[in-house]
Amino acid sequence: MAATWSVSSCHFLDEFEGHEQVVDEVYYVVTAANAPPQPSVVGRHAASVSLRPLDLDPFTEWNNLTEEQVLGWIQSTLGPARVTAIEAQVAQSVSEDANPTQGEGLPW
Repeated sequence: MAATWSVSSCHFLDEFEGHEQVVDEVYYVVTAANAPPQPSVVGRHAASVSLRPLDLDPFTEWNNLTEEQVLGWIQSTLGPARVTAIEAQVAQSVSEDANPTQGEGLPW
């Protein structure tokens, strides 16, 4: 099951080192779902990552940013091991929800 990464919001500094609207934090969501014909079960991980504006060289103007570029910043900042761990956590969540091994409730 493939994980899907998306950007939910970008926080920016109005001005930094002569540039305007410099992204310094990104909020993201990673989701995965089981495959049909099973009932739909979705795993989700939401978090944010702080970026150091000096690491964003070359600078891209706010209006020219793409989600693909920002996702690249997120994954680069997290590193391959953390990206793999997040995707595995989301997949495990889907698997556990689709095939529960424990439960909670009241018997009456």
